[in-house]
Amino acid sequence: MADLYQIYRDHYFHELDTRDKLNGSLSFPMGIIAITFGYVSFLFDKLKLVNFETNYFSDALFCLGIALFFSASYFITRTYMGYGYRYIAYTTDIRSYQQNLEVYYRQRKQSVALAEQDTLEYIHNEYAECTGHNANENDRKRRNLFVANRLVIGFAFAILIGSIPATYLALTQPSLPQKFEITNIRDLAMSNPPKSPTPSKPTPPPSRLLKESQNPPPFKPAPPVGRMAMDHALPKK
Repeated sequence: MADLYQIYRDHYFHELDTRDKLNGSLSFPMGIIAITFGYVSFLFDKLKLVNFETNYFSDALFCLGIALFFSASYFITRTYMGYGYRYIAYTTDIRSYQQNLEVYYRQRKQSVALAEQDTLEYIHNEYAECTGHNANENDRKRRNLFVANRLVIGFAFAILIGSIPATYLALTQPSLPQKFEITNIRDLAMSNPPKSPTPSKPTPPPSRLLKESQNPPPFKPAPPVGRMAMDHALPKK
C-alpha cells in the first residue's frame, strides 16, 4: 500500500511540474516573434535611405508570414489559457474528515483504525483522479504548443526569406542623399550669429632716440601714496 501511495503521489506532482514546464516553454515562440519583428523594424529603417521597390515574391511571403503570425498567436493563447487543473483537498479538510470517521466508527463500536484506512484510500483515489485529469489537460496544452511552435517557425522563415532582396539592397546600395528644407531663414540666422572679428596683436612702442649733449625730457612727478589708518587706533607718527 505504501508503494502504491508513493506512485500515485509521484505521478500527481509530475503532472503539475509538467504544466509549469509547458508554460515556461512559451518563451521559445515568444522569443522568435520578438527577434523577427526586431529584424523587420531594423530593416525598414535601413530601407528609408535606399531606393527600394517591392516585388510579388516578397509581398506574397510577407502576407504568408502575417497569416502564420496570427495563427500562431491564437495557438499560443490556447496554450496558456483555458485549462482547469485538479488539486487534492486541503490538509485541514482531510484531517477533519478523518476525525469525523473516528467518531463514526466509535459510535458503531468498531476499530478506530478503519478511519485511517478510509482516509488513506480516499487520498489514493484523489491522487489517481487528479493525476488522470491533469494529464489530459497537459496533453491538450502540449498539442497546442506543438502547433504554435511550428507556426512561429514558419512565420519567421517566411519573413526572413521574403526580406532577402530588401536585406541585399540595404547592405549593398548606397544611401540616398538626405535633403534638408529651410523653413525659417530668420531663425536659422539667429541660431548661427555672426562671428566676432579676430583681435589683432598690438604693435610694440618704438624705441627712443636721444642725442648726446641734450637734456632728457622732463618726467611728471608721481603723486604721494595715501595713508591707511585703522579705526580706534592711533595714527603712526
